[in-house]
Amino acid sequence: MTKLSDRIFKAICLLAALSDFDAFILICRLFKALPLVERLISRGVKLYAKFPLNICFADWFDILYAAVAF
Repeated sequence: MTKLSDRIFKAICLLAALSDFDAFILICRLFKALPLVERLISRGVKLYAKFPLNICFADWFDILYAAVAF
């Protein structure tokens, strides 16, 4: 088994965080004023919408590091 370099691993985490942020969190921030959309958004996405991108990156880093390390 080969180990990923730190740069590649961080790049993968950043891509995951950016896609997550763009696909869900930015949409949540844009449409949260609409009552119909507000009901459709999950509690987790609403929580992440309160925080900046680096929190999403740190969570992806933790999730993927656990999968790679063990």
